[in-house]
Amino acid sequence: MNKHGRVGIASLRAGMDTKTGRKYIKSGKFPSKLKQERYWRPQEDSFFEIHDEIQKKLQLEPFLTGKRLFIEFQELYPGKFDDKSLRTFQRRIESWRKSNNTIETTKAWVQSLQQGCIDLCELKKQYSHVITEKDIITLNYCILFKPLKNRNKALVMFSHLRGIPNFYISQFLHISTSIVKSYIFKFHAGGIDKLFDTSRKGKKK
Repeated sequence: MNKHGRVGIASLRAGMDTKTGRKYIKSGKFPSKLKQERYWRPQEDSFFEIHDEIQKKLQLEPFLTGKRLFIEFQELYPGKFDDKSLRTFQRRIESWRKSNNTIETTKAWVQSLQQGCIDLCELKKQYSHVITEKDIITLNYCILFKPLKNRNKALVMFSHLRGIPNFYISQFLHISTSIVKSYIFKFHAGGIDKLFDTSRKGKKK
């Protein structure tokens, strides 16, 4: 600026407003030296104390929704967590999922199941506490030997019972969320027979 004495031109060359340029000339200091100290305290992390508990919960149920988990902790620690901090909590959950590659790991698992790479014995270990052994065998058989529609029905149910949200199931299998919901509804309404409409086929015969 001292070279030609024109604040406007010098400011433009430096990529700043003329008023800002004048302020720096008047102070005689570099911009880095003009930063003011922070006198306010950063917001306290209200979730720091329960960080380990959150991690354990998500390791057991990776796709547990932030809202549901937040309500659980509100019940465990009455008056500690305000409703206004829900969005912050949800961002923490999403950050944890990304850092732990939860979505990619789950997608890889669904693809392995789709390709018939997961052993029946392993499926029995994973699902024997939620559905019968007969249902596990039927669903696995559909994945291996049945047409695409029935194969997708079986994949949806295994994914749903694993706790994967409908949105991700539809993405992984390239089918609409409404179809995913309809398969799940049929299964919970009438089990395997309702899901694959075996009773209707029996009547036609």
